[in-house]
Amino acid sequence: MESTIEKCKNYVYKHKKYVKMSFDLLMPEIIKEFNLTDIQQKEIERQIEVHDNSKFDDDELEPYANYFFGDRTDEAIKEFKKASTLHKLKNPHHPEYWLNREQEMPLNFVIEMVCDWWAFSLAQNSPTETLKWYEANKQKLNLPAKTTEQVEKMLEIIRQYAAKHALPR
Repeated sequence: MESTIEKCKNYVYKHKKYVKMSFDLLMPEIIKEFNLTDIQQKEIERQIEVHDNSKFDDDELEPYANYFFGDRTDEAIKEFKKASTLHKLKNPHHPEYWLNREQEMPLNFVIEMVCDWWAFSLAQNSPTETLKWYEANKQKLNLPAKTTEQVEKMLEIIRQYAAKHALPR
């Protein structure tokens, strides 16, 4: 029988696959919309390759595994909350990483963040779910103006893609 750790690892691998798929599907339009250079494209490609690798670190993996695939005890919930906060604070594709910094979220991390969001929609074969989620949560995200503008351009790319294409599985 598969352990909670193995289940969690497999889930993270699957999520990473969908983040990469999101990136690959959207990248031609992202390049046009944001006028990305070859260097910027390569930088984002490298980011996508290592997306969420910190979830394989001991300080994240075990709490995530216990929370999502084990018994959700009070202790598991407490440890997951700590691990989730840690994950967001050490990964710049999360807005929480940028909260106490004196700069906007750089475009390359905005792109990774939106691909991360859309990955959940792709995994559920619900291409517009991210758009609905964003509308319901954008006030809570409290993103700076430039970041919001970039996110909304990305979401428009997703909307247009979903209107024109069947999703690959």
